[in-house]
Amino acid sequence: MPAVLTYGFRIFFLAAAAWGITAMALWLVWLAVHLNGADFAVLSIALPPFQWHAHEMVFGFGLAAVAGFLLTAVPNWVGCAPVRGLPLAGLAAVWLAGRLAVGFSAWLPAPLVLAVDALFPLALAVTLARQIVPARQPRNLGVVAVVTLLGLLQVLSLGDALALFDNPLAQTPARLGVELLVLLIAIIGGRITPAFTRNWLVRQGQEVTVAMGTWLDRGAVAVTAAAVLADAAGAPDGLRAVLFAAAGLALLVRLSRWHGRRTGAEPLLWVLHAGYALVAAGFLLMAAAVVGLLVESTALHLWTIGAVGVMVVGVMSRVALGHTGRALTAPRLTTVAYGLLALAAVVRVAGPALSPAFYSPALLTAAGLWVVALLLFLADYAVMLATDRPAAGSGGA
Repeated sequence: MPAVLTYGFRIFFLAAAAWGITAMALWLVWLAVHLNGADFAVLSIALPPFQWHAHEMVFGFGLAAVAGFLLTAVPNWVGCAPVRGLPLAGLAAVWLAGRLAVGFSAWLPAPLVLAVDALFPLALAVTLARQIVPARQPRNLGVVAVVTLLGLLQVLSLGDALALFDNPLAQTPARLGVELLVLLIAIIGGRITPAFTRNWLVRQGQEVTVAMGTWLDRGAVAVTAAAVLADAAGAPDGLRAVLFAAAGLALLVRLSRWHGRRTGAEPLLWVLHAGYALVAAGFLLMAAAVVGLLVESTALHLWTIGAVGVMVVGVMSRVALGHTGRALTAPRLTTVAYGLLALAAVVRVAGPALSPAFYSPALLTAAGLWVVALLLFLADYAVMLATDRPAAGSGGA
């Protein structure tokens, strides 16, 4: 079978990167036209452009990356064969059908668009459940619950945007989708970041203890989940601010125990520490936004660009290298991509915070940096993911 259909990470990491570029480039074009006081006479989407942007970055780009990781990791966790071949191609086709349905939603019946878009998270949740349930490992069913919740939020997001029904939640579904992705990063990133760090330090001859699975780790995840649930339920501002701040501080304390300062020589590692730090910083900024010290969209974009973007690209590159038998050393372009994503997050957050005059330039600059970063990722990984041949400049086999 084609190499791209042998593992979920291959086709879905390609899909996530390609759609991350395409969707952001389209948003960048619309944004540039709109900020210049013009508009398009005809749009193929029925959603307001800003809602389409949020929907596609969370449930198009984000969920594709999640699918690539889980379809690769779950078989390793439970000891079963990975989904490959025609079933994997079918999953990818369903994901693509959702993107096309939403992209041409102005010319299609709204219920059909909603139904097609909802198929992928449902199919992914069923696929993962069929792997986990026979293995009798209930602790891993949490990922099925997360994918199911993301699918529910995806339906609510699109249904609300298409005016099929009102959003019953206290916050927008896309915002809650971001928070659910951040919670998933806090959980899974909290597993892989210290483990990868410990293994690398041992190979470097540094005998250190990397804290994992302690009461502090469990407590940090618990308060993070509580903050997300309180926000989803529309809890009072005071409680939300306290929980956001507590989650941010707890995650920072947790991160400080993983010896990130020793990983500067290996970008594949420090990018995971940086992504986790941005998760924590996002919670602190959300606390500031709740009490009126900051515009909320600024805090959210630290999560979307910084936490989700940096961590997703970091994990995609690490998984791709490891599962294709290559040396676990970040290629040069990939390292640059990490830096550009971090810079995009800083620009998007700092620009509007410094002055309203910087708002539009910050948006355009951050979007451009995002596109360039993912193009650099594909330059290093497209051949690696799509074929069995080594990619030029990939760092070696």
